[in-house]
Amino acid sequence: SPEDVSAVHNVRDTYELSRIDWQGDPCAPRMFKWEGINCSYTNATFPPRIISLDLSSSGLKGVIASSIQNLTYLQELDLSNNNLSGGVPEFLGNM
Repeated sequence: SPEDVSAVHNVRDTYELSRIDWQGDPCAPRMFKWEGINCSYTNATFPPRIISLDLSSSGLKGVIASSIQNLTYLQELDLSNNNLSGGVPEFLGNM
């Protein structure tokens, strides 16, 4: 969905991720979905939605990006083995 694309592009830019395949739509075309992202493909009527995001061991620094809360279909989030600081945002408790 456009909301997911915007949110994950913001996450990419916030952490200055330089993954080669992280360009364009993270879920489409299906065979070229982004590394570390899983999407739901319910049916052709609805755009695919991001349901999991694996950013483990990605060299992330700073606080958890607030734009992650805009991934409204997100069910799994892996931020392990990074150098994140600050508290856990309230929105993560609502996942």
